[in-house]
Amino acid sequence: MTQSHLILPMMLAIPLIGAALIFMIKPTGARGQGLGILAFCFALIPSLLGIVLLSRFHYADGGVWQQRFFHPWLPQFHVNFSLGVDGISLWLLMLTLLVTPVTILDVVGKIGYRQNEFFAWMLVSYACMIGVFISHDVLLFYLFFEFSLIPTFFILGIWGHSQRRKAAVKFFLYAFAGSVLLLASLIYLAYVHEVKFGTFSFALADLYRAGQSLSPAQQGLVFLGLLIGFAIKVPLFPVHTWMPLAITESPTPGAVMIALVKLGAYGLLRFAIPMLPLAAVRFTPFLAVLCVISILYGGLISWVQRDMKKLIAYSVLSHLGLCILALLALTMTGLTGCVLVMLSSGLLAGGLLLVMGMIYRRYHTRNLWEISGLARRLPVLGFFAVFFFMGTAALPGLIGFISEVISLIGTYVSGSAGHGGTLGPAYAVPAALGMILGALYMLYWVAHVIFGPLVETEPTTYAGHDTSAVSAPRDLSMREWLVLTPLAGAVLLVGLYPAPVLNSLQPAVGKIRHAVLAAVAANSAPAMASHTPVPSLKHAAAVALRLPPRLSR
Repeated sequence: MTQSHLILPMMLAIPLIGAALIFMIKPTGARGQGLGILAFCFALIPSLLGIVLLSRFHYADGGVWQQRFFHPWLPQFHVNFSLGVDGISLWLLMLTLLVTPVTILDVVGKIGYRQNEFFAWMLVSYACMIGVFISHDVLLFYLFFEFSLIPTFFILGIWGHSQRRKAAVKFFLYAFAGSVLLLASLIYLAYVHEVKFGTFSFALADLYRAGQSLSPAQQGLVFLGLLIGFAIKVPLFPVHTWMPLAITESPTPGAVMIALVKLGAYGLLRFAIPMLPLAAVRFTPFLAVLCVISILYGGLISWVQRDMKKLIAYSVLSHLGLCILALLALTMTGLTGCVLVMLSSGLLAGGLLLVMGMIYRRYHTRNLWEISGLARRLPVLGFFAVFFFMGTAALPGLIGFISEVISLIGTYVSGSAGHGGTLGPAYAVPAALGMILGALYMLYWVAHVIFGPLVETEPTTYAGHDTSAVSAPRDLSMREWLVLTPLAGAVLLVGLYPAPVLNSLQPAVGKIRHAVLAAVAANSAPAMASHTPVPSLKHAAAVALRLPPRLSR
């Protein structure tokens, strides 16, 4: 070990230790409430360490990886257990540290069977998301990225609703197929680095150098592998079909974790775009069209949804389309807006899904036609529902507004003098139309479910969840107050005073933008051909399989 910063490894290890302990404890008492409280404590400790991390982070140097931890792992392959955070990963890590503990707190005492397994998988998922955002070695990132689908698969498949098995299988097949292409692309880049620079390495800076050294055609092939792997996790149209089903069929904590994770968008921002900038610019018009389709399609489908969880799922699809569109703009404003949309979507979708879970526990239905006028019966729950829906509809003063405005401005100015990028009003205008559609369906939901005439369904039973029948559902309990208040506070705080987040993001996104634009400028200028041949994909596959090149032909 050559670094002494232990905050990040402790943040990663504590949930895994808690998961192992809880898995070995036999559930006792009604619905394993003690296990839930123990899991919440193990989830809360990394959040407290996150406060320490915020106090030690140098925001003016947000483009530099800080609080580094380094330990050789597989030295013969130059693979290291390397951790760190910069201005981008810091805020996505803080999002995870805020939402996950309150999600676990919300479900304490509400799981009817196999409680120890459920809370253990929640903590494993928590650790994987932390690992993704603090990994500085690309292979380490991939391991956390890939392993994150396992706890989600079990949570969805065991504790989900009636179509849980179908949803779990579909989710796993999509994610696994994308991960295979992603791994193949990363291994090829590591091999390119060995051929051109002498070492087989998965270090982030080394893969940047290897990817940028490829010809435009080779970058295109590798970028396609990374793109498919990350686009499935975003998700983007047309590889989005797993997400609405997965969110709808998951129990509330599983749905929140699926909506919270921004692994695909983070992967495109951190790896695909800066590693393969020539291919990224070449693919930009095609990807931008897919983003606009995602925005409009998600908004239109949400407008006709009657299932409240599915409405939120398509709303997430629409907002993540805007997130990737802002990323493709390659302007400082657009890249900053991309990260803000990730934060906004995680907070608002998480809050909405928790609210939907609280409504479901009281009425045991997700059909918005069967519930109306909740403000009369449950005024506090109605307030939080309106708050999060208004944030999603981009009400000024909340995080949804600032993130959407910055993203749209960044897209609009892309391609104009002094801003770089290749997009512009042709993409920003339809994206803005999609956001208007989003506001309309959110207002319709609020008008009907919260402020309409009082309509309530009779509670029904559902295996595995809290189904205590009550004739007159009560408003929020103290614990539910504690669950929703931190999320609402973050939505309001960043919406009213986004300057600390924006200022710390500038150096990090500026570094990525500079790398992309410099690589594009260098390619457009006359350059001497390299004396070192770049290996073909076929030859790299032969080496990976340890076969003579002639056998791979």
